[in-house]
Amino acid sequence: MLVNKETGVRSRKPEANPRLCGEGAPGFPAWRFTALRKRTAGALLLAIAAPWLGAQGPTGAPVAPRVGAQVSLRFDFIIIHESAHEWFGNAVTAADPSDMRIHEGWATYLEGLYVEYMYGKDDAIKYLNGYQSKVRNRQPIVGQRGINREPPQDQYFKGALFLNTLRSVVNDDKRWWALLHGFFQHFKYRNIMTEDVAAYFNEKTGMNLTPIFDQYLRHTDLPTLELKFDDPNGKVSYRWKAGEPAFTMPVRAGLKDHWQILQPTTEWKELKTPLKKDEFAVATDLYFVNVRKE
Repeated sequence: MLVNKETGVRSRKPEANPRLCGEGAPGFPAWRFTALRKRTAGALLLAIAAPWLGAQGPTGAPVAPRVGAQVSLRFDFIIIHESAHEWFGNAVTAADPSDMRIHEGWATYLEGLYVEYMYGKDDAIKYLNGYQSKVRNRQPIVGQRGINREPPQDQYFKGALFLNTLRSVVNDDKRWWALLHGFFQHFKYRNIMTEDVAAYFNEKTGMNLTPIFDQYLRHTDLPTLELKFDDPNGKVSYRWKAGEPAFTMPVRAGLKDHWQILQPTTEWKELKTPLKKDEFAVATDLYFVNVRKE
């Protein structure tokens, strides 16, 4: 039986956790709260080990792994997710509950970055795409302001998949890592809104990403890439169908491992291609979109 001397809370389950996360991360004796306090916004982070994947709360209650991909069984996502709130939630904080995806979407995305650090990018992409089945697309992620209402569950999963999509739009990993580092450094210890995030990425990339932010965060449906094939003449017409009138977003399509980057808008464009309808693919693991072929 373990007893926390400060609170008197008892538990039979938690044990000492040898490390928190990542290479060389510190481990702490379980239940020594004074050794684990993080003084950022009064947050308390307690790392424990339990005989199941995912343990949360003072008794180490089980939390099921979030996604079905096998990579999710290699680590306790809840430790990574809650640790990520030291950066997104405690240091960078939403100015209104309607922007809570700044906490939850980013913390969920950082689970994927942990997987990438530990197991490689391919497994990270698999892990993040395991969230697709959890997205409901019933309400916009960013809702009405000033009414103390948090976003729907999609703030976690669609929020993370949106960031994975944004990485593909930037299409330069070295630049992406610099953007993430700079984003945190610029906004740490501040209360911000989605408009601040979009403005920062617009400025640093030199791209107008606001329509992409608005489509994913302020509309319910995903953008749909519509494809109309003229196989006898070796052509395909393409456009985005989206709720955001000015929506435009590059996307990789064609033959996997030999992708072309298309620049669709909401107006029809045409591409010559030797690929037939059943051969023409879209990188839906890199962009969270729907695809419709005709």
